[in-house]
Amino acid sequence: MIEAARVWWSLGRTKWAGVESFLRRRGFWLLAAFAAIYYAAYHTTGLALSGEQGSNALIAMRILGGERPIADMFIGYNLLWFYPLVWLFSLLGPHWLAMRIYFAVLAAAAALLGYALVRRVTGQAWLAMVTGVFMVLMPGAIFRNYMGLIGVLSATVLLRGYVLDAGGPRRQIAWMAAAGAGLAVCFLVRVEPGLLIAVVWAGLVVLYPFGSRGEFAARLRTVLFGTAAALAAFAAVHAPFVIHAYQRGFGPEFTGQYAQFAYMLGDELQREADHWTSPPVPSAVPPTETATAKPAESAEFGGRDGRRALPSPWSIAGPRGLYFFAAAIWLPVLLVPLFVLIGIFLLLPALARGDAERKTLALVILTTTGCALAFFPQYFFFRPDTTHLNEFLLVFWPASVCSAWAAWRAAGLSGSRACRTVSWLLIALTALQFMVSFNALFNREASGSIRSARGMDTPFRALNGVQAKVKKDELADWEGLRDTVLAHADPGDFVITYPYVPIVNVMCDRMTYQRRLYADNATAGPEFFAAEAALIDRHRPAVIVVNNRAINKTEESRFRRWAAPLQAHIDANYVPVGEYFGEIAVYARPDKAPGPRNE
Repeated sequence: MIEAARVWWSLGRTKWAGVESFLRRRGFWLLAAFAAIYYAAYHTTGLALSGEQGSNALIAMRILGGERPIADMFIGYNLLWFYPLVWLFSLLGPHWLAMRIYFAVLAAAAALLGYALVRRVTGQAWLAMVTGVFMVLMPGAIFRNYMGLIGVLSATVLLRGYVLDAGGPRRQIAWMAAAGAGLAVCFLVRVEPGLLIAVVWAGLVVLYPFGSRGEFAARLRTVLFGTAAALAAFAAVHAPFVIHAYQRGFGPEFTGQYAQFAYMLGDELQREADHWTSPPVPSAVPPTETATAKPAESAEFGGRDGRRALPSPWSIAGPRGLYFFAAAIWLPVLLVPLFVLIGIFLLLPALARGDAERKTLALVILTTTGCALAFFPQYFFFRPDTTHLNEFLLVFWPASVCSAWAAWRAAGLSGSRACRTVSWLLIALTALQFMVSFNALFNREASGSIRSARGMDTPFRALNGVQAKVKKDELADWEGLRDTVLAHADPGDFVITYPYVPIVNVMCDRMTYQRRLYADNATAGPEFFAAEAALIDRHRPAVIVVNNRAINKTEESRFRRWAAPLQAHIDANYVPVGEYFGEIAVYARPDKAPGPRNE
């Protein structure tokens, strides 16, 4: 019996070694093929009234038409978020489906980079494949797929440049230069995470010379030359955009936004610190409304500043999915401090003893976790929804695998039973995070998974390459919305939307004058209503589209409630000509009103 067990164990190990060997040779391309097949299966789905798919295309169209980003319109993100679309549209013309495929390619690139990161750090191809598959399955909201990509890219180049041995000073300097270029790309896509990742970069620069016996002088020279090369690469990547901005007349706005974002980030973090340290303030929502909230993804959790608050796993009385969603939000709050504490616990003795191996393991934990933390505020502090949580997890999944592996390796070096116990606990919590993430996110449309295509099997076409499949019972609404806008707005007429329905402009090929495409009850100041009414009177848009959905998942975030003065101005000066999806109202200027109407 014992001999038979030994034989089976030996056979199992041999087969597993064969699988691992195959994945080492073919895993990257196998994952690429899986991503291509998976995304192709639902590449024509995902048309939605709100979200970045509309604003991305509309802003790119406006830039292509001669408007200046930042100066003429608020873009929210940085130039590299939009300019690839501008280049794509300059070749193909504005095309929704081409943009959809482009973002699927970005999602696949993020997963492949995550695979490569885990493979390089752990040396285990099967771990890398598991991580990559998770990133492919839930790539984050399509049309926002830059987020996971820049996070994993930053972790990769920082590790290769400042933590992992590159095989000689020249190669190390080359990787440090690559880190500078990678961080520049991160900044050019999204400034806020770039600022937070730059803190990790600065820490690695300072720590690089220390922790290796007898090598301080040599490593100091390497890091000085390497970081100089990194800064040069950072500047070189930025230079074409700076030159372009000044040539187009928005140079001061482009360069000045970095200081503005730094100030805004600091101010927001201070507000959050004050919130968490101050006594709770009772919600202003009447009890009758909170009592009727449904236990679904859109349920209210008692928001502040007009936004939904964090769900608590022990206070939600709802379906199983909500418990998993709450657990997916709160598990990183347990794991991240553990990783950081273990990283510091490993780093300090390693620096004191000149232990290069333990220092490397510590910095693997601190670097990957630090890069993931750059995306933590957007879901935990700003908006705890599927979209923002999934984007954090895209960076945290490979970070947690690398960190748990580094902790396990460090425990093996120490030989301590307590350290081994802690390392196995981290492995168990990391596995739990993957399980919880899948259960919480896969079935939600905003995770970008194939489940977002469920029920979408009816073709719908509109202008600017909108070739999408929609739900059969929504086709009449999509067609009615398209036809009503086109019937009441001629080419060259303005069409504006509130609070955020830019896909209407794209699918109807009608421009807007709005500087900001997004507004809600948490961002609109007291001057918003009068200013918008004045713009309506001045520009006289042919059509106004109002979406009355609960944009922040709270009743007070419905447009008719928080923007009642502006809604009254629209009612007094425009004629209702259609209502769709139960929440979308279309208004036409009186002289444009004759024509088809929604009955």
